Amino acid sequence: MADPGNCLKARIRKGGSILGCIGGRANMGRERFQALVSRGIYDFILFDSQHSPVSEDSLTELCGIGQELDFPVFFRIKHTRQAYLIGTTLDLGPSGIEVPQVEEIATAKEAVDSFYFPRDGTRSIGGVFRVGAEHHPDPLDYFEWWNNHGVLML
Repeated sequence: MADPGNCLKARIRKGGSILGCIGGRANMGRERFQALVSRGIYDFILFDSQHSPVSEDSLTELCGIGQELDFPVFFRIKHTRQAYLIGTTLDLGPSGIEVPQVEEIATAKEAVDSFYFPRDGTRSIGGVFRVGAEHHPDPLDYFEWWNNHGVLML
């Protein structure tokens, strides 16, 4: 796995420039995904369920491709009111979540709680497709790793 000091979240915290792209259609396929990554100009790809259809199966497949390529896949949830589903969505493999149009403090708190594992949040462990799970089989180790690597955008 990549150097933890150079992970995307660490680069964001350091104030580095980050460039992502919208993945377009969720059925983009492996070849198109690889071609996008091989350009070397993007730091992550975001699939948007707010404005286009994305099934759980296609999201899991795309996240699997991203994990094979060591390339972060982010996911924009459909609606702010679905922040409570962030943990379930993360079990499908995204490295980051975007919650659209957050205007209430309560929504931000719900998103944070659903995104992070304890001590930082209330997310529960589960899901065989979670990014990084194969490298961190111990739950407490995974909690720490995720809380330092996962990216939440509000």
